[in-house]
Amino acid sequence: MSGGAYDYTYALVDEMANKIVRENYESNRRRLFADLMRLMAEAMKVIEWVDSDDSSEEDANIAIDKVFSFFDVNLHSMYKIAGFDTIKQIIVKIEDDKYQQMRQGGSTNYTF
Repeated sequence: MSGGAYDYTYALVDEMANKIVRENYESNRRRLFADLMRLMAEAMKVIEWVDSDDSSEEDANIAIDKVFSFFDVNLHSMYKIAGFDTIKQIIVKIEDDKYQQMRQGGSTNYTF
């Protein structure tokens, strides 16, 4: 058996996903979460194999991208918005919105 760099933790995640499905077969939300857990467990397994010198980094990237695609995320956009200037602009916008709401007597709660 390959791996071992992280004590096969991925197997615990996969086992929990299977248990969630077995015990909550009527809950669509939990089954969907279990599907995500399975993708994550597979990515964890590949990462463990890479870090144990049993697989390539490209294999890990493919597995990780499958997790991200679960959310239908565009990685290029994700990296672009993670830039310091963009984050700073987002924070400034949120603070400005909060200030404007406060001036108008509205709620200062801000949710995403």
